[in-house]
Amino acid sequence: MKEKENKSRFFSYLKYAVGEILLVVIGIILALGIGKYNEKIKTAKKTQVYLNGLKLEFENNLQILDFTISKNRDNINSAKKIAEIIAKQQPYNNEKELAMLIGSSLGYSPVFKSENSILIEMLNSGALNDISNLELRKRLASWSRKIDNLRFQEELLHKNQREAFNIIRKYGSLRSIFNEIGVTENLIGISKSKPDTNNLEVLQKSQFDNEILLFITTSKVLESSQYEPLKKEIEAIIKLVKTEIN
Repeated sequence: MKEKENKSRFFSYLKYAVGEILLVVIGIILALGIGKYNEKIKTAKKTQVYLNGLKLEFENNLQILDFTISKNRDNINSAKKIAEIIAKQQPYNNEKELAMLIGSSLGYSPVFKSENSILIEMLNSGALNDISNLELRKRLASWSRKIDNLRFQEELLHKNQREAFNIIRKYGSLRSIFNEIGVTENLIGISKSKPDTNNLEVLQKSQFDNEILLFITTSKVLESSQYEPLKKEIEAIIKLVKTEIN
């Protein structure tokens, strides 16, 4: 009889102990679940902050790129006018117009200076992986590679500009160009004076004609192969980002 009571008491304690263990396990599971849920909410909120930052960043990039494309087209138009003057092979004596055309075509080197601070932070922190949209993640991950390709093409154009300017420095007059585009008074801070030489002789140099033609070609290729595709890429990224913002 006593043995049965002991067994009964033992099983009661065992049930109690098992119940206590189960309660502890369930509590741990619930705590972990709540912790993961809270962490998920925290990550989701942080991702939304990043997405809103990306939206502003790439909208700014779109404006910057539009400006860069516009300036590049201005360069092309001025350079084409110089090429047409050379092609006519007729007497040309308008030094003022030529100086302005040279300054407006070779005086600005197009560079797309993109804003990447938010994207770089996301890449460094691993927050990019928290974006659920796979296509968006792929586009953002490949952004720096596209910029590197663009930089290479821009540098080719800048090299061509330098070659053309070297001919002007040797045979022409930088003072005449500076006078017409406002560098003499506004940047250097000195009064205009009539230069002893002009840039008309430059038109007779076949090397300058070659460089101008190369400049026009390289500028057009830069726009068609880099700027325009990059603009479409930015627009696609903005569209995808907007779909992810709550």
